[in-house]
Amino acid sequence: MSKLYSIISDEQLYRDKSYHFDPDSSPEAWEYYRKYYTEERWELLKQYNLNELHFFEYFNGDYVDAPLSFYNRLNALPNEDEVTVTENNGYRFYKATRRLAGETDFNFNDIKYSRYKKILFEQYMKNEVDKETLHNNFEKLEKCKQMYHTVLNFSLMQVMGNMQGIKSKGLFINRKYEYLDRLDTFVYMFSCCLNKIGTSELNDDSIIENAMAVENKNELKKYLNEFSNIYDYCKKVYFIEDEEFVNEVVVSGKNPITSGREVVDYMSLAFRFWNKKKEYLEKSKKI
Repeated sequence: MSKLYSIISDEQLYRDKSYHFDPDSSPEAWEYYRKYYTEERWELLKQYNLNELHFFEYFNGDYVDAPLSFYNRLNALPNEDEVTVTENNGYRFYKATRRLAGETDFNFNDIKYSRYKKILFEQYMKNEVDKETLHNNFEKLEKCKQMYHTVLNFSLMQVMGNMQGIKSKGLFINRKYEYLDRLDTFVYMFSCCLNKIGTSELNDDSIIENAMAVENKNELKKYLNEFSNIYDYCKKVYFIEDEEFVNEVVVSGKNPITSGREVVDYMSLAFRFWNKKKEYLEKSKKI
């Protein structure tokens, strides 16, 4: 089987020591990012050092290069002339700065898996599908869960500005967030945000508002300006070059997932996304 389908473990060696990592920001994930995210394809990467990675844990108002979490994350920082560093008791401390880290695309963790499974079961209990269809849908969901921590489901994302947070929240429906961490909804929201660049509406956009602090908002706006449109974003970040498929992702992301049919459609979208990404990566012949 292709390495693209290998499940990335959370326990890995780094600097000759074993740590627990979020798999999408682990040493193995960064090997993948360095292979495929090139400066030729995405010029922004010239501003970052992807070969020297750092823990970046918040501590007493600064950030320290130390593995202080149970699940640690590695970050790529901007080139040195942009980073303020101090030394204290053998550790390096940083002021808040923009940085890149990994992100899972489609979230099928245990919590999301359980929510989707219950929706599928409810569809069966309403006699909308037969038992064979239910079992087939459960099998699809299990395959999605197996894909969760593979490199086909990992992408780079700027950390400063908390785009991970708004992606996790997702759609705001009936005065509450969906909290399904859906890639399609994030692409839809990012598309809306890009369309507001240069207008007064940008400051009221949910992605910008979620950044909270003024400096975070400003960094996020700079990041947005790196992309000409949502197709450019999906090409550089997700390796998806099919614009018609991107349109489908945007349309899908507008709508909540409340029925079994919608869960099945979402899983189908995920498989198509992974297949398109796989086609590009295999074409590159680096794995």
